[in-house]
Amino acid sequence: MAHANALYRPILKQAWQTTLKYKHLWFFGLFAALVSSGGEYEIILHAVNAPTNEGILGAIMSGLATGWSEGAKVGGVNLLVGFWQTLTQDPVSLIIILLVLALTISLTLFLIWLSTVSQIGLIRNAYLLVGKAKILKKPTLNEGIDFGMKYFWPVLGINVVLRVILSALFAVLSGVYFWIYKFDVLAGLFYVLVFIIFILLTLIVSFLLKYQILFLLIKKQKFLEALASAWKLFLDNWLISLEMAVLMLLAFLIAALITATVAVFLWAIPMVVLPLSFSFFPAALKFLLALVAVTLIIIISVLITAMIATFQWTGWTILFTKISEGEALAKLERLAQGLQFLPKNLGK
Repeated sequence: MAHANALYRPILKQAWQTTLKYKHLWFFGLFAALVSSGGEYEIILHAVNAPTNEGILGAIMSGLATGWSEGAKVGGVNLLVGFWQTLTQDPVSLIIILLVLALTISLTLFLIWLSTVSQIGLIRNAYLLVGKAKILKKPTLNEGIDFGMKYFWPVLGINVVLRVILSALFAVLSGVYFWIYKFDVLAGLFYVLVFIIFILLTLIVSFLLKYQILFLLIKKQKFLEALASAWKLFLDNWLISLEMAVLMLLAFLIAALITATVAVFLWAIPMVVLPLSFSFFPAALKFLLALVAVTLIIIISVLITAMIATFQWTGWTILFTKISEGEALAKLERLAQGLQFLPKNLGK
């Protein structure tokens, strides 16, 4: 029986083998990580620390208050007068500021375009490599980019909606904490309940929009049709989605732990180990080794980020092909099916 077979182990194995074998996917993975990898996981992990800091809501309110205060000082006519004075008295500085601003905006827009196109290209190429589609040749980087440009706007829209919803949920969570923190024990219990609801809503939104992207790119459905299909797929496979999310969270944490361990080890060599090992350790050599360590840390961090993003999206793509065709059953459901036959098996 197909359902009795392992589900996640083959998926994770194939995703990892694909990640190692097809290194052109790392390019997509690196930039796709800017909009996808760890998105909901990072929000959840940050939410754990929400009570210990200002939180998103507090930061937003603080920023708005500061902006309003500063705007009141130089607002209206004063702002126009200040702009005109700068233009007439120091036009070079104003031009430099405007150029830097234009460059910053241009770079930001380029990164948004590149990260979205990379996410689309990664999913498309990964699907061709791991799906059931018969391909005559391996998908290329350029083909992935071309495909990404074709579906840029709908996928960008989904990513924006995801970020807005997750940030709004986080803001509400932070606001709830600052509202109830005075109520002692009951406040703690209520916050735990709200936090659990926050986690569930975060995961549901993440699953829904992730599946919507996959329906758009793989099944070639329209935007709203893909959303409806994603909702139905999630309702039918919510437990599988949750189990997969736990596995991907573990992969994300392992990657983060490896990155942190390597960074600490490399940084400790020039800053701690060698100075303690040698009584005379030139400052110039220490600076040179520190520069090498920082360079290696950056390179390794980039590679791990690219690999984990590639691995995660490849894994979700494989899972999507299985659950969209009704070929998967959650681990807990398979265990429950096994337990149904346990007394009968013991009696034999």
